[in-house]
Amino acid sequence: MTAGVQAPVRLGSWVIGLAGIAGLGVIIAGVYPSREALTAVAVVIALAVGVGWPHFLRIPAKKTLAAVIGLPGAGAALAASFVPAPGYLDWTPGFIALGMMAVFVVQLIRGTGQAQRLESTLGCCAGVLLSCLGSGWIAGARFTGVKEMLLVAAISAAVALLAGLIRWPDSIIAPLGIVLAGLAGPLAG
Repeated sequence: MTAGVQAPVRLGSWVIGLAGIAGLGVIIAGVYPSREALTAVAVVIALAVGVGWPHFLRIPAKKTLAAVIGLPGAGAALAASFVPAPGYLDWTPGFIALGMMAVFVVQLIRGTGQAQRLESTLGCCAGVLLSCLGSGWIAGARFTGVKEMLLVAAISAAVALLAGLIRWPDSIIAPLGIVLAGLAGPLAG
């Protein structure tokens, strides 16, 4: 490789897995101080997913799609934090739908990467779903107020995430991840 040519930046699955575990740790750390701290953490993670997801998928129009992926997650987190009980997640489907419609509009308008348009659309819709997951953690924290419940759920999620990083066939990893995550929660509690 010459000095003027560099390899493209590629995020490996281990980097994404470690980022996911770090995100779980930050979410659990945000549960304990206050609801506002958890909301801030969820908004930052939603925006980070928005920025990182297009780079992970290596799709064109990264800046526009970063906004389209991150903003619905931030909106869903804010709504879950401030909506009165018991409808903590009432606004989340609306933000998911808005984000997916925005993905389709961006894909129709942009002129580059036509060969990757289907993969880009499906991948960005998955990114919108991922960015909106923070609202579920906020709703869980507000619903019962039991912070340890979220810790047990995070341990189960971390075990499932770590199992997913094993380079075995999906037909083995999927059941293994479900079983290990199901066992990790009660054992942690």
